Amino acid sequence: MKFSISILAFNNLDLTRRCLSTVLANSGDDFELILSDNGSTDGVGAFFDTVVRENANVRVVHYPSNLGFEEPNKMALDVAGGEYFVMLNNDTEVPAGWLQVMEAAFKMNPTAALVGREGCCCELQDNFYGRGGAKLEYVDGACLMAKASIVRKHGLFAPYLHFAYGEDSDLSLRMRRIGYTIHAVRINVFHHGGQTSKMVPGIENIWRENHSVLCKVWAPYLKARRMDFPIVIKRAGAFGDVLLTTALIRRLHAEWPLCPIHYKTLVPDVLANHPYATPAPAVIPRDAWVIDLDMAYENRPGRHYIDAYAEAAGLAGPIEHLTEIYFTREQAAWADSAMEEEDGESDGCWCAIHCGPTHWACRDWPIQNFIFLANGLRKLGWRVILVGGESVSVPCDLSLIGRTTIGTLAAVLSRCGLFIGIDSMPLHVAQAVGTTAVGIFGGSLPEFVMTKGSIHAGVVGRKDGTDYGVRNTSTGKTRVEGDGTCIRSVTVGQVLAALTALGFPGGAPARQSLSGWIGVDLDGTLASYGKWGGIDKIGDPVPAMVARVKNWIARGKTVKIFTARVGPQRDVNESIRAREVIDAWCLKHIGQTLDVTATKDFAMARLYDDRCVTVETNTGRILTWKPSLAHPPSTP
Repeated sequence: MKFSISILAFNNLDLTRRCLSTVLANSGDDFELILSDNGSTDGVGAFFDTVVRENANVRVVHYPSNLGFEEPNKMALDVAGGEYFVMLNNDTEVPAGWLQVMEAAFKMNPTAALVGREGCCCELQDNFYGRGGAKLEYVDGACLMAKASIVRKHGLFAPYLHFAYGEDSDLSLRMRRIGYTIHAVRINVFHHGGQTSKMVPGIENIWRENHSVLCKVWAPYLKARRMDFPIVIKRAGAFGDVLLTTALIRRLHAEWPLCPIHYKTLVPDVLANHPYATPAPAVIPRDAWVIDLDMAYENRPGRHYIDAYAEAAGLAGPIEHLTEIYFTREQAAWADSAMEEEDGESDGCWCAIHCGPTHWACRDWPIQNFIFLANGLRKLGWRVILVGGESVSVPCDLSLIGRTTIGTLAAVLSRCGLFIGIDSMPLHVAQAVGTTAVGIFGGSLPEFVMTKGSIHAGVVGRKDGTDYGVRNTSTGKTRVEGDGTCIRSVTVGQVLAALTALGFPGGAPARQSLSGWIGVDLDGTLASYGKWGGIDKIGDPVPAMVARVKNWIARGKTVKIFTARVGPQRDVNESIRAREVIDAWCLKHIGQTLDVTATKDFAMARLYDDRCVTVETNTGRILTWKPSLAHPPSTP
């Protein structure tokens, strides 16, 4: 089917009749009509039912109340079968051949996402109100054709808009922002205009709310009037705070892929080798979007630091609490040499500990506690490695204190099976590389600091401590003083209990040889997975797992994709196609293709799979389980 036409109606029966009569008479044969009755009370619903009975290509949905413009159109798109999705107001009248004129614009412009009509509002003023003009910045939504596959992929309407108003300008700008084009054609569509909105109580308040949001979301565009302006992120320090900006960088790159992203900081090594961001130029262009994150979370207490950054940037909607750090092959080789991990036999059995101190009493856990903890961990089979900048007298198997850079620290922590430490930069790095982490907190609280980059737990002291959470309740302070009563109340037993909750009830995982190949599940482990979208669809890369695979490859390990996409249930052609799609995905996100298999053999050293439960060899004892399970499985 070529066209799916969506028409909504809230009353206005006479205008709706005239609209549908022209649509049915002038739209050709290759279309379907999806009607939405928005709780009409003047006979529109009955009229729609009559049209459905008389036309096999028409369907109707009756809503008990007026849902506005957005939701019914989104639901219509969900069921639409046409190559093109057309939104048409019920107070319009269309001429013969109108669909074909709009389709022609798509055929002439391969990058087109939207086509509207000439003679409407198409320019945006600095206050985001539309007007007519010669510059096409958006297309009017009263008669708008979209490439269905594109708006399904990127979203028809943004979640920050409500009911009605501004959808057309926002949709047009979102499509342009990611590299698509919009077009307007000369077509004699008559539009009465404003016939529905005048009957909706409180519509002015809805307009004002949406307009306020749109002004904030599109402020950078209104300043630059182009979609490739530079973005500059400013956060002077400290190391961990700058690392948290990578969540913002990822979001900005996804939303503004044409814009170069730069950073301005006193600790640039934290963001070295980042694929989406580079150091800011000495002279920042006048049309740059400068996002100043200094004092961002300090002035927004009670929020996760990443949420505070997003709010300071004016981003709408939730942001993923996921950070990233990148290190080189040389830094990975240094970590291998320092940890004597060339053979890989103890990989994953290291526990890195960062004791500090930070010289902030509210963040420093007593060294004596770390001594007891390290001794206990070693008895449980862990090899303890100390990291950080200041010398401490804690028993360990390897001390790298004062020996690492940011990059080599990241490489070291990526090879560890566990990290335990106070709220400081190494904790953020451990989570960024995907290492299971236990944070010890007092003056700050884990719900505002820790991220979803790895399995993690935050152990917090007693709430009656005088400085409990003082970092997250104080406003406008870069340094928060406290007497340390809260964090000193954390016991070694609490930390060990957190390890049990994270899947280490019997101590360190058994050491495994990595002389064979490493299997990595695709959907849900290496690539994000929500629901099956077919052989040709693979989700976005999971940064922590992709980084881990790249590290293995850099160290000479053999890595294979382990996936049911090429399993015996597939026919030959499906398997061939699946391998082609996986190869293309790997080239894009890993930099090379990997062998693909659905078969285990005795040469496989390990399997990384989001559905795996690790069982100890020859005992049946469960060592680790998925953290998403409400209750851990029982052990024999």
